[in-house]
Amino acid sequence: MNAAPAGLAPPRRRVRLWIPLILLLALLSPLLIPVLAILAVVLAAMGVNPGQALRDLGRFVLAARGTHIEVEAPGASVVITII
Repeated sequence: MNAAPAGLAPPRRRVRLWIPLILLLALLSPLLIPVLAILAVVLAAMGVNPGQALRDLGRFVLAARGTHIEVEAPGASVVITII
């Protein structure tokens, strides 16, 4: 019988994951360049300034730096930090 003693919680497994944003962008750049070109064409067809929209999207992605996300479940805990 592997039950925890009364009043004590079972040990939790903790996983930490650090995601360097610049490395993520470098790895995804072969996919991002064609996607951004298609997005610019679609935005121009919709009447939105593609330069301003893409600049705002870039600002949003770069503003994610320092984001700290914690997810907890009964048997595990995952911490994600974007650096």
